[in-house]
Amino acid sequence: MALMPASSDPIVTIRHPIRALRILALSLLCLRPPAADAAPGATGKPAALYSVVFRTAPQNAVIVDATTTGAPAVSLTLLPADNGGRKVELAAGVHELVFSARGYEDARLMLTVDRAGIVVEKKLERSVSALRLVATVPVGDRPKSVAFTPDGRFIVVAPLSGTALSVLDASTGALVASPSPPAPWAARQGFVEMAFPPGRGELWVSQMYTDRIHVFSLEGFAYLRTLPCGGSFPKVLAVHPDGRVFVSNWLSKTVSVLSADGSDVLGVMQTGDTPRGLAFSVDGGIVYVADFGSGAVLMYDAYSFDRVGELDDGVSAQGGRSAKRHLVVDPVRGRLYASDMARASVFAWDLASGRLIAEVWLGARANTNTIQVSAD
Repeated sequence: MALMPASSDPIVTIRHPIRALRILALSLLCLRPPAADAAPGATGKPAALYSVVFRTAPQNAVIVDATTTGAPAVSLTLLPADNGGRKVELAAGVHELVFSARGYEDARLMLTVDRAGIVVEKKLERSVSALRLVATVPVGDRPKSVAFTPDGRFIVVAPLSGTALSVLDASTGALVASPSPPAPWAARQGFVEMAFPPGRGELWVSQMYTDRIHVFSLEGFAYLRTLPCGGSFPKVLAVHPDGRVFVSNWLSKTVSVLSADGSDVLGVMQTGDTPRGLAFSVDGGIVYVADFGSGAVLMYDAYSFDRVGELDDGVSAQGGRSAKRHLVVDPVRGRLYASDMARASVFAWDLASGRLIAEVWLGARANTNTIQVSAD
């Protein structure tokens, strides 16, 4: 028996019928196009398992693996991980994940699992909100703080695990600059908070791992100089109306006061525990300090640096768990607001009387962090 191809390819004549069928079958196998990427485990062989860490907002978001076609979706069983994360082992391959939480819009993510150490961060948008998501822009690893430049043209992002800041066009989200301090500072990472001292045309950023503050020009974001912070592990920078810069120092448990150009340390205030948030009274006479460790809001004279009081929150003095983090003053209403990470709430005080107006609970595991007063 002779098998002859119908195409114009070179002719091969095969005399043995059984052998011909075998060779033909092998030929078809060799000509078969490669299979598309299969779902995890679709090959029949057990896929390798890798641990994946998820950090979600809200923290209790449900994660469903909807990968397998024709099979019911599986809600992932997550175990506690570091830094508020949750972890699970997933098979190697491409997973279609659905994130959901009550009061939030569902979000989908195609995740390729091909190695250990994958960390996924996902923030869900509220179903009903006065704010509308405009865009999501990639920046450096672990963005720690975000600030608009005084003219509103740019958004600056300080990364906790990056070597440079990200400067974005506020209208388009396009990256326009990546300012970075010179060696050896950049490689140390740990950028935290920013400030824009008025009238100086400068951007200041704290770097907690080096006990330094780096200064950049707002014209082209060129590097200008590096300053000692006056303490250890600097966090928040707050500019007083007279131009002085107050710095909360986490490890030295102090607030240092720098001259307007940063060349001199004018004073140091000793706090009880781990200071973070800073804010000034409307007249600039008092500096308020959020003591993260004790949960208290301390009051200091902004000129003599003496401690003059403490705001009553109805919790800290009674030994209740509290962790004040960020402070914001509303100069129009004369109020001070403080976020409390331990209590998932925001406190409000009347500054004229020092009276606690309210504590607003934001929900379980809200992890209340940075807050801001709207323009109106």
